Amino acid sequence: MPSTTRPSAEAQPVLAIDFGTSNTYVTKCPGDREDPVGVDFGDGRDGIATAILYRDGKEPLIGHVALEEFGDAGTEHEDYRIRAQFKPDLVSSPEARTDARDFLVGLLTLARRQHKDIAPLQRQVIFGVPSEASETYRDALRAIAEEAGFGEIKTVDEPKGALYFHLQRK
Repeated sequence: MPSTTRPSAEAQPVLAIDFGTSNTYVTKCPGDREDPVGVDFGDGRDGIATAILYRDGKEPLIGHVALEEFGDAGTEHEDYRIRAQFKPDLVSSPEARTDARDFLVGLLTLARRQHKDIAPLQRQVIFGVPSEASETYRDALRAIAEEAGFGEIKTVDEPKGALYFHLQRK
């Protein structure tokens, strides 16, 4: 059973998630230096589409693969349900919270399958949130991320995260 104990905060590596309405970006950084590296999920695109395709009797697909599979299926698969654009509704919609959780579970599953070293329980995990996000929204996102397997997360206003990145890159 994996340990849920995190390394000390002093040299703890960081996993940063820009959980966007349309696309999600994953970046990791060693704890001992500012050297962020984006995680490529293998399709050569920047980020992964924030979308999930539910298929009766099968594991859901996420990202661009989900969108492409749904588009290619046409009307052949009445059992397909595509979900996207759920991020803004996390507070008001139980269905959006479920979709978000399932998407994040799928993200961790995809990372494991592709042998991507993102190990959220071994890192400080930061999720970007819109600066106007309420505390209720932040609490909902924290609960969803924890349920999905990211452990306890910290939220950072998205404009501040972008500013930190650009200042670090000069």
